[in-house]
Amino acid sequence: TLTECVLSETCLLLGSVPTAPYSTPTTNEVPDSLRPYVRSANAIVMHRHGALTMGRTVEEAWQRMEAVEHSAKIIHAARAIGEVVPLPRPEAQKLEQLAQRLGIPRPPEPPPRPSPDLSEAALIEAVLRKLATPG
Repeated sequence: TLTECVLSETCLLLGSVPTAPYSTPTTNEVPDSLRPYVRSANAIVMHRHGALTMGRTVEEAWQRMEAVEHSAKIIHAARAIGEVVPLPRPEAQKLEQLAQRLGIPRPPEPPPRPSPDLSEAALIEAVLRKLATPG
């Protein structure tokens, strides 16, 4: 998997890349299998399907896909000739800190939850008012 930090460049650019469990194509199993990972990863390997990458732009998502594919090829070749050992945790943490200092995007934070005193009906009403406002 690409979950562990093996290649420093991949860790720096993508962070951890989890693997979502297998899901039957064209069913709700697909989004259900991805849901736990979407807000915590820039890329997800979909077991027996392929990969999914996210970005602020299509180009950023594409660059991340290129990085996933490149890393997968390197790690696959390395495993063919021997054991692949992830970087030690302190080194992975240093790379994470470096990514932050360099402004390399990380997965988005979950959106803020609505105020607890805002009822569902009030929230729906506010959204409908916003949709009805011209402009």
